[in-house]
Amino acid sequence: MNGKSVSFQKSFIVHRGDFYLGVKSEPSFAPTNTDINVRAKTVDTKGVSVPMDNIKLTASKVEWKSSRRQEVDGGFYSNYERVLIPVEARNLSTGGNGDGSVKLSFKNPGEYQISLASTDRRGNTISADSSVYVYGSGSASVQPKNNESLDVTAEKTQLEVGEKAKIIIKSPYTQAKALITVERGQIFTYDIVTVDRNFYEYEVPITEAYVPNVFVSVLLLSPEPEIKFGQIEFEINTTRKALKLEVVTDKPTYLPGEKVTLSLKTANYRGEPQPAEVSVSVADLSVLALKGNPMKNPLEFFYRGLPLRVTTASNIKNILEQAEIPKGTKGGDGGNPSDLAKRKRGEFKDTAFWEGQVTTDARGMATVSFTLPDNLTRWQIESVAITRGTLVRVDYKEFVAAKKLMAVPLAPRFVVPGDEFSIGANVFNQTDSSQPLSITIESPTLALSGDVKYSTNLKAGESKTFYFTVVAPKEKETGEHSFTLSAKNGNFEDTVERTILIKRNETYESVATAGVTKTDKAVEYIFVPEEVLNDRGGVTVRAQASLAFFLKDAISYMAQFPYGCSEQMASKLAMLAVLQKTNSLKNIGSRFAIPSVQFEGVSYTLDEAVSRGLSRIYENQVTSGGFAYYQGLEPSVSLSTHILGVLVELKAAGFKVSEDVLSRAAEYVSSTLASRGTLYYTQNATEIDNLITAAYNLARVQKRPASLSQITSIIRTRVSPAYLGDTISSSALAYLAMLLKNEPILASLESGVWKTLDNRIDIDSRGAYLKSNQKNILWEYYETPIKNTALLIRAISERGVEHTQVDSMLRWLFASRDKAGAWGGTNATLAVIDGVVQYLDWSKEGQSQFSLNVLLDNEPVGKHDFKGDSLFAKFEKFLPISGFEKNKNHRLSFERSNVVGAATNFYYDIGMTYYLPVEKLPPRDEGVAIFRTYYALTDTEKEHPLSEAKVGEVLRGEIRVITPKPRSLFAIESFIPGGMELVNFNLDTEDESVLNRGESRGVGINTGSGENEPSFFARFFGSNAAATNAAYDTSLPRIFAEDAAKKDAIQKLYPDFKELHDDRLFLFSQT
Repeated sequence: MNGKSVSFQKSFIVHRGDFYLGVKSEPSFAPTNTDINVRAKTVDTKGVSVPMDNIKLTASKVEWKSSRRQEVDGGFYSNYERVLIPVEARNLSTGGNGDGSVKLSFKNPGEYQISLASTDRRGNTISADSSVYVYGSGSASVQPKNNESLDVTAEKTQLEVGEKAKIIIKSPYTQAKALITVERGQIFTYDIVTVDRNFYEYEVPITEAYVPNVFVSVLLLSPEPEIKFGQIEFEINTTRKALKLEVVTDKPTYLPGEKVTLSLKTANYRGEPQPAEVSVSVADLSVLALKGNPMKNPLEFFYRGLPLRVTTASNIKNILEQAEIPKGTKGGDGGNPSDLAKRKRGEFKDTAFWEGQVTTDARGMATVSFTLPDNLTRWQIESVAITRGTLVRVDYKEFVAAKKLMAVPLAPRFVVPGDEFSIGANVFNQTDSSQPLSITIESPTLALSGDVKYSTNLKAGESKTFYFTVVAPKEKETGEHSFTLSAKNGNFEDTVERTILIKRNETYESVATAGVTKTDKAVEYIFVPEEVLNDRGGVTVRAQASLAFFLKDAISYMAQFPYGCSEQMASKLAMLAVLQKTNSLKNIGSRFAIPSVQFEGVSYTLDEAVSRGLSRIYENQVTSGGFAYYQGLEPSVSLSTHILGVLVELKAAGFKVSEDVLSRAAEYVSSTLASRGTLYYTQNATEIDNLITAAYNLARVQKRPASLSQITSIIRTRVSPAYLGDTISSSALAYLAMLLKNEPILASLESGVWKTLDNRIDIDSRGAYLKSNQKNILWEYYETPIKNTALLIRAISERGVEHTQVDSMLRWLFASRDKAGAWGGTNATLAVIDGVVQYLDWSKEGQSQFSLNVLLDNEPVGKHDFKGDSLFAKFEKFLPISGFEKNKNHRLSFERSNVVGAATNFYYDIGMTYYLPVEKLPPRDEGVAIFRTYYALTDTEKEHPLSEAKVGEVLRGEIRVITPKPRSLFAIESFIPGGMELVNFNLDTEDESVLNRGESRGVGINTGSGENEPSFFARFFGSNAAATNAAYDTSLPRIFAEDAAKKDAIQKLYPDFKELHDDRLFLFSQT
């Protein structure tokens, strides 16, 4: 037995017996003493009719027996039991066709249940039931209700216009008045009737006004008086509300710019002419396909069922507000077809025509005309019609705009000034003969280089692409470039004018520096190279007297956090202890004062919150002295160590803490850890970290437990230089640095501890931080680089010795905050607040006031007085790049004056953003390699990369990223080769189900060092793509005839244009 589980699942049908039995009573609503035909049907398990004898029929009357009981609210309520009283029994058999019948009649009104039962050869009982409602004079048993509800039963709820809705009102009274209303958005009809029996029948004729649904409501008033209310909904067939709509074009195929005439005909469901208003739109089908071509069904929209808008309290009416809608293009005469075939194309639209109101005449006829734009595509006509009587219909029709000779431009979506790139002309000969052609390009804004004219001969059905090299002038930085491509001879011509958006070079680079000093003057130098563009970018200068203002959001976050378990509650109490210490800081505490603290949804003062929180903590202390996360659970050493430290902090902050709870917790932690013995810690080296963390908290307890000396002895013995350098976690290392102050016995470790801490400090773009030892992370104490860095800042503050990286570590912490201003969790946030407050107390930040002058080349550019309310404000100044002389060192100085109190730190940072010309942008080399490769779908092992593909093939694409070290995010933009489109096998344009996490056309992927290989699928559409592929790329033609000879055409996997500038985007974010 290896403990593994194995499972299997299969479904199958279990039949009740050898045959099935069905029963139907006709009619199901009947007067007393009326014949009711009870029909039986028997089939085998395969649905084949079989004869069956010995079927027992039992007709039972439904009676309701009541009893009363007192409920928890003190009131008495009735319980009702449904009882069947047999009134007639018969034997029934079915013939060879499985059918059988018998007639019954009932002389007393009421609800009857007709039951059929028989047994198969195995003795299984097969049964079926049917209900019959018999109405007439006399009393009948009705289920009483404890509320005002009334049972209303319908013979059937799905009806046709012209039928009658039959209902039975089950009145619990022998005499009553009933208000019967037929309603929906309004009350159509109403009737007041006298209900003189328990089962009262009523009929409602169904009219067209009730389509698609109607409600019948019954308000019953008894002589007592009591009120009962019930209602039932009927669905009415919508066939009569469907309008017939026919749209016909005057020809199947058109030239771009040609006049189109549509003939519209509307009729009712009987085929009779019906005047109507029709909205007509003509849109590019390939554009619609990108949205899935959402076709409308107004019949379902208007008549799938309307809500009941009538209540006994109010009558709500729907108010429809009519708004004027501007009319669309009316079109023109379209010109002469022979001229249109050679006319220049330049007007491209997604929607060719839209008219919101086309009215058909008394014959149901209308005609509209419009002029097509210049798209070569398949168009879809959508016509939605409605009449005054709300008959509705939608109709869809397609037609094609095509030319015998077509030139399709291949151009980039945008260009950057200075780009050299290619514009392609994909020329298609759809005539029946070979054509000599001249292909040219013209542009008023682009510089043309190389060939501007090609002469060629294209065979019938052949296509060919011609590329022209062009340059985007640097001088034109906004707007768009236009160009004209032409393919023509004496008989045929296609000239196309298109535009390319100009995207200004927004590629910038940034450099920054920062500093902190206690002196009265700091100097930095700024150098701007000659090639930097003069009209964009600049230098941002910031300065502040303290970094303390970053804490306010974090303290508010901790004060309002919904704490639950012991660890979170302890974190909140620790935060309150830190807040108490913060309040004592000169010029600082008052800025972080929180008037109240949220605890379990109630606001408390600081003292009240601590008292209540301690009570909750005490409740989770078990008999041994340890603490559990929740009551009833076992105690945890790591949690108890954490809470012990919190209790020590609260006591140091001046709050009253139970000495008994404190000493019992200290004794539990120390005795539990010490009892494990030296051998245990020899065999489990990383457990030394737990000893160090516990010893730090135990050493601060006023009444130290006796076993603490045993713990420190183990630490001194087991913490060797090798352990410090390779094994100890960074959190434990910081705790050990703080423990040294309280335990002279460990003084010999001080040099090694601080040397190891310095070696573990890493630097990134945000500043400096204490990285974790990946071989040993103290998960029990929620170790993260953020908490490590905060602990190190506290250790530096307690040591009282200046550290060269402390300002960089503070900057790193504040740059790592989340949107709430905290650090991801209560434990890490608490560590940061505590560490920063300790640093503020030691460094005396905020205790001096001064003026700070900022000068550029000895000229003042800004001044700020750090005092009073502005002490924690941030000075910020932007200096445009145009104000700096190129190729020269500029002196930026910070000068402090009017100092009141002892000189403390002031902080500054300088950031410069600058732009370079495109040709001056240096290659970005982060040691990252990116490869894009294509494979056949059958090449599952990816052994044979492809450089070409055939028309119609589906390929698997792979982007391979190789990075020398872990990166938290790559954003990659990779061009798809011309003529290809990302698809899935359902013909959607994208399908995330075939992609890895985070992949799409722009790929965002998380990586470790090494490789990451997102895959995608693409299909190639060559010159022979059929019209059914119109959903993919509107720049590709797809209206030419099928040519079997071209299906095997080979297409090189060229990009859309020559990528002479780097359009790939790399975004790096360091974890």
